[in-house]
Order: sequence, then structure tokens, then C-alpha cells
Amino acid sequence: MGNLKIQNQLHRINGAYQQCMDEMQTHGMDTNAFVMLQVERFALMSLLLEEIGSLRAEVHALSQQDAAWHEA
Repeated sequence: MGNLKIQNQLHRINGAYQQCMDEMQTHGMDTNAFVMLQVERFALMSLLLEEIGSLRAEVHALSQQDAAWHEA
């Protein structure tokens, strides 16, 4: 469920980004730095999603250990 919320937020951000990019290009502004910022944002989000997945797996493993401990 958390990943869906993150993806929905990213979709809104990407829409706003594209609108801003279109506006900048309409006015003849250089967008290279803006594009690089977008690339860095995607890289950061990818790392964050990987970290979330890793933390979920760790929580799941710990909950299984806890359940096994309580059964013993």
C-alpha cells in the first residue's frame, strides 16, 4: 500500500515537472539543469524504494522470528 501512495505522489510530481518544463521551453529557457535535477530525483526515489523494500523484508523476518519464539 505504501508503494502505491509513493507512486501516486510521483505521478503528480511528474505531471507538475512536465508542466514546468513545457513552460520553460515555451519561454526559451535552458532546461538542462532542470533535466539533471529530474534524473537525480529519479535516482533518489529508486534508492528510497529499494530501502523500503529491504526494511519491509527485515520487519517480516523479525515478525516471523518473534512468532516462532512465542510458539516455543
